[in-house]
Amino acid sequence: MKDGQLTEYAKKEVDERTGESRFFYATACGGGEFEVRDAHVNFPIRLSTRSCGCGKWQISGIPCKHALRVIYDQRLNPIDFVSPFFKSAAYKLTYADHIHPMSDPT
Repeated sequence: MKDGQLTEYAKKEVDERTGESRFFYATACGGGEFEVRDAHVNFPIRLSTRSCGCGKWQISGIPCKHALRVIYDQRLNPIDFVSPFFKSAAYKLTYADHIHPMSDPT
């Protein structure tokens, strides 16, 4: 896993959400704001604040299917919009130190 790459979990989520976003239509509203139409519902997107009207991006740290539609339409790299917690550098730091054994309390 190279630095800057996504963890397996994040990559899987981005791939699945990308597939779901293929049939959406994104409209630029100006000022870095967009609107994505999903069936009969519109979702406001702000790339600068990493937010979508569905709330999934804010909660998960991984762009939702609506945000991915905008990211791809703007020819941007989705990896740049994933939380650093899901990148290989953070993953490696998690396991960088030794994990010390604990004695049995009984």
